[in-house]
Amino acid sequence: MREIKFEYIVIGRCGNVIKEMFPLHDIQRGYAQKWLQVNTVRGEIHKRQYTGLKDTYDVEIYEGDILQCCEDGLKWVARFVNGSFVACNPDDYLDFVMLDDYRFLVIGNKYESPELLEQLR
Repeated sequence: MREIKFEYIVIGRCGNVIKEMFPLHDIQRGYAQKWLQVNTVRGEIHKRQYTGLKDTYDVEIYEGDILQCCEDGLKWVARFVNGSFVACNPDDYLDFVMLDDYRFLVIGNKYESPELLEQLR
């Protein structure tokens, strides 16, 4: 069974980024909520779920990660679709492949590196 955990990203108005990962049991105990109260002054809050998979360099893959396929170099975005984590074409979310069918590299995420998504379009 995969480990269930979430990463919270807070992006301030000045562009500063604060990240923290919480396993499900810590979220249930209220630790994530307390962390958010302390670290959220004014900014965007994003919550990303761990897919249970790692890239070729053993980096954990989360929802919203921008991935590069090791076989063909195409770039994808990790998403949760119809009960499964998949790699989606950033321009067409109906075009997707299963995350565990290919080898990927995490090259960023859509919250901290939105310019990577713009380069794909």
